[in-house]
This record gives sequence, structure tokens and C-alpha cells, in this order.
Amino acid sequence: MSPFSPCDPLHSLIVQLSGRAYSLNLDAGQDYDCAIHGGILSALFEGAVAGRLATITMSHEDIYHSVIKGKDHIGADPEDVRVNLLTEQLEEILSGVVALHLNRIYPQWNSRAFHGLVELRLRGMYSSVYIKEAEFVGILRLSPGLRILELGVEIDDPLPTNTRVTGVPLESLEILDLSGTRCYWHAIILRWLNPGSNPLQFKLYRGTCENLETKISLGPFLSRSHITRVFETGLKLLHILDLLELCPNLQEMVVSWVNACATDPLQIEDTGRISLTRLECLYVTGKSVQVEDIIALMNVPTFTVKTAVFYDCILLDGGIRIPIDQQLYGVPKISGALRDSLLSASTPERLL
Repeated sequence: MSPFSPCDPLHSLIVQLSGRAYSLNLDAGQDYDCAIHGGILSALFEGAVAGRLATITMSHEDIYHSVIKGKDHIGADPEDVRVNLLTEQLEEILSGVVALHLNRIYPQWNSRAFHGLVELRLRGMYSSVYIKEAEFVGILRLSPGLRILELGVEIDDPLPTNTRVTGVPLESLEILDLSGTRCYWHAIILRWLNPGSNPLQFKLYRGTCENLETKISLGPFLSRSHITRVFETGLKLLHILDLLELCPNLQEMVVSWVNACATDPLQIEDTGRISLTRLECLYVTGKSVQVEDIIALMNVPTFTVKTAVFYDCILLDGGIRIPIDQQLYGVPKISGALRDSLLSASTPERLL
């Protein structure tokens, strides 16, 4: 018998306490057990009050993903969580939720849990979490007030690339995080998003074996968005320049794992003739940063920045680590490049 069966005193206590809850948080980590944690979830939902439960956070790190279903649902995988409620009862409780933080455990995609959301985080980078493109678009259309959208999913059954789409207005969108989604799906996802005039924070990631074609995959979306902050990992120098070209409102950029030396110098020279956004601040972070890569970026004629910050970096010069005392007092190569090649404005540069 499950330790969280209706006959267990702990089950009754959870049901009683969950009736007072406005938020639910279950983080099973790597110790996820479908029977045990499914029993906990069932008890939590049994006691929840429709219209009161507003925030749900559910996460586990098991290799499989789990779908939450009512006890009357026909057909289920062994990893699914069966809640001891009828589907309609479960949906009534989920319909009042406005914030969902999900990692490998989630309601069915057609659930009312995805209606009227202001925050949706679907984590689980490169996991087995799949969503059909039509289902994804349906969620967007039913949650036009989204402020935060984080995606770490795979798109199943995508529509043809030449499909004519009508974008979904997301006037309140403030944060878009695609760092958990492979570059391959960026263009498919972004073609549906029409952010409003709010300042937008955008985060993306390129894996070591992934090819990111910035202007093709991101260009149309960037041009219709008011992006002011970008967080990027694994990008080449040319990608950074493309982002500056396509985001005229960009103010801050946080870059980790820069690879400038692998870029064709002629491509950089061509891009360097285009007027680029003047950054307020460039943050460079990562385990190791090649000084040559930073200098290559700074030597682009049209690239200007007010403040450059190096945080938690191991600086390498020609592959050799720069002594810590030299790092503390600034690196002459970078300082010189910053003074000589970047700033044309009257505001003095800073190198931290």
C-alpha cells in the first residue's frame, strides 16, 4: 500500500493543509519516485481549493517525464501521475493557476492550467518533454497576459516552415528564456511571438554542436521586439555583432563562453561597417575567457560600449593563464583596446 494512501494519517494531514495553500511546490530532484511523489501530489490536489491555488512549482530530475491525469482518464503511461480526482475536478482546481514552474512533470497540454497564465516556465533542457506546435500556440493564445515565458522543450509535429502564421500578441511579455531549447526550434517558436512595447529580457544558449544562424532564426523576432537585455552562452563573435545590429534598443549584454577566433575575419569586417547599437554595459563571465576573443570584439570599428565588466573569469592570453595580480589591476591589452578602439562618446570608459 502506498505510504500516502487515504488510510494513512500523513495523507489526511496533507489534504487538510493544502486547503489553505495559495502555492504548491514539489521538488523531487533525482530521488523522484512516481508512486511516492505521485501520492503526495494526489493528496495536495485533493485538498486544494479551486480559485485559491495560484502558483504551482513541480520538478524532478528523472530521465522520464510525468503527466498529471485524473483517475477517470483512459490510458496512461507508467510514469504518469494519477490524481485521486475526476478529470473535471482536477481541471477546476487548476483553472485558477496564474504561474506554472514545471520541470519534467506537468498537466496535459490541453489542461485549463495553461489558461490565463502570467508566468510559464517549462524546464528540462534536451529532455524527453515534447509539445506539438499547435498545442504550444494554443497555450499562447489562451494566456495573452504572459509576462515570463521560459521554454526547455522539444517541438513535436511542427507545421511546415512555409506555413502562414498569425502571431500571438503578448503585450505584457518582459522575460523570454530559450536557453533550455535547442537552436533548431528557435525559428519555429519565435515566429508566433509578438511582444509589446515593454522592455524585453532575452536569454539563449548555443550548444557546442549546434549551429545558430542569428539573422535567419532570430532576425524577424528581434526586429519587432523591444529587447533591452540579452543573456547568451556559447555564441561566436559574429552572433554578438548580429544581435547588436538587430536590437537597436539593447542596453546590456551578458556573455559567457565567447568564441571569436573561429569566426571568418572577412565576415567580421563586413559586419563592422554596419552601424551597431552602443551598449551601456557588457558583462563577460565564464570559467575561461581568451583575451584575444575580447580584443577581436573590441576592435570592430562600430562596436562601442560604456562599461565592460569581467566577472568570475579566468583570463587566458595565448592559452596561458594570466597571473591573478595582473587580473586584479587590469589587463593592458584589453584596457588599450577599450581606449583606442571603442569609445567615441564623451563618457569615460570603465574596465572592471
